[in-house]
Amino acid sequence: MVLAAGEGRRMGGPKALLPLAGGTFLSHACAAVDRPGVARVVAVLGASADRVRAETGLPAPVRIALNPRWPEGMLTSVWAGLDAAEEDAADAVLLHPVDNPLVRPETVDAVLAALARGAPIAVPSHGERRGHPAGF
Repeated sequence: MVLAAGEGRRMGGPKALLPLAGGTFLSHACAAVDRPGVARVVAVLGASADRVRAETGLPAPVRIALNPRWPEGMLTSVWAGLDAAEEDAADAVLLHPVDNPLVRPETVDAVLAALARGAPIAVPSHGERRGHPAGF
């Protein structure tokens, strides 16, 4: 799930719509986590959801999960994404914030591989700092 429900007050609008290399942060983040072994990509939208949906350039297979409780914080977006994953009978989830659209494919693949080996939680790290996506 790509968490993209925030208002982006400091950015002047939703981070999901920030332009990046011919697309948007959201389109790139969704493409980054759409790897072999990922059954479905879910984008969790909230603030300006209609605008984000219309302007972001998401491919058709990306499922949209709406979070009407987005003003209450990111955790409500995680819950909305988990509800979507449960509806899809997912075995595991990747949790990825929209403001990290340039994650490397090998990073996502490493998290997926750790989950496939039975890790209950997998979080990439670099230079002793945790990163994204986190797998559960």
